[in-house]
Amino acid sequence: MNTTEKDIELFDGYMDGTLSDTERMQFEERLQSDEAYRKAYELHSEVVLGIQRKELKAMLQEQEKQADNPIEATPDVTDEVTAASAPNGGVRKVKLFVSLAAAACFFFGIIIVHDAWKMSSLGGDYIAHLEQPVVRGSGVEESLALIYDDLQQGNYSDAQDNIDKARQLIQEEQSITYPTEEETEYHQQMLKLDSDELDWYQALLYAKTHKVFKAKRLLKQIAKSDSRYLEEAKAMSE
Repeated sequence: MNTTEKDIELFDGYMDGTLSDTERMQFEERLQSDEAYRKAYELHSEVVLGIQRKELKAMLQEQEKQADNPIEATPDVTDEVTAASAPNGGVRKVKLFVSLAAAACFFFGIIIVHDAWKMSSLGGDYIAHLEQPVVRGSGVEESLALIYDDLQQGNYSDAQDNIDKARQLIQEEQSITYPTEEETEYHQQMLKLDSDELDWYQALLYAKTHKVFKAKRLLKQIAKSDSRYLEEAKAMSE
């Protein structure tokens, strides 16, 4: 596709997080529905990332050259007045340090933004292929059904509220005992399945709402468990 100046502004705005919520949602929807547009964005982000790497490398090389040059050596701390007034002394080194720190922050910021977009895209794919939960009368299962609907409709704030409510219900029902040991054990097994389902929904919600670190941490927990979603969690966290 022919990338316009407006497209570039949107690409940059998405990468640095300056888009409004509405603009970001519209942008992500187009990334998922328009393959050519998605490829143009990926190419743009790779170019920007490459430029930042090159600039950071050049700055580090310049720092090494200055460190090897006796003229640029750190002034003697026993003569603080001379150090402060030297034309190419401490001030230059402070500016260089600040520039390097800023470049490093921007460099890693781009990586994080790119990772967030990738995680969000994967989360959207898995949400689209979720199986609708079966409701057999349990309050937890009813909550899972509500969360499923919220995720499908993009109501992420409502989804988080219902996840929190479902967790509370699971805690309350874990203390319930039945007349026979078999009934109690079956009840606990069903709660375990519901809890696994809830963890998967939470991981997908974290991914879709750009909470990358929380998503990865929960995905790793799922991948190490006996959850029915352990394979999906492994694939998503790689």
